[in-house]
Amino acid sequence: LDKFYQILRDYKVRCPADMVLLIKAMGTIEANYLKGPWVLGEAYSVADPYLYVVSSWLPRDGVDMSQFPKVSEHFARVGARPALLAPPPRRCVAPASAGPAGPPGC
Repeated sequence: LDKFYQILRDYKVRCPADMVLLIKAMGTIEANYLKGPWVLGEAYSVADPYLYVVSSWLPRDGVDMSQFPKVSEHFARVGARPALLAPPPRRCVAPASAGPAGPPGC
């Protein structure tokens, strides 16, 4: 896991010229990780949503995801998780004057 995070830290995108580095990092992840459905194999971990976010940058920056089939499949798999599809929980910020229970409806 430490090596995975080091790869992503080493290839952090700061400007369009760094896209070459991000593509290289995705190639490394494609070749050395994703040996199962998730980054680290059979178990979903914190690395999965992180890779999901990082890989979401590729199409936006004009990178053809088809050159990374495992990363593309992983992106679709994480994107289909119920927790990601569900709307975020409603948050109610009550003014202090409403008391500990908050205003009606919270």
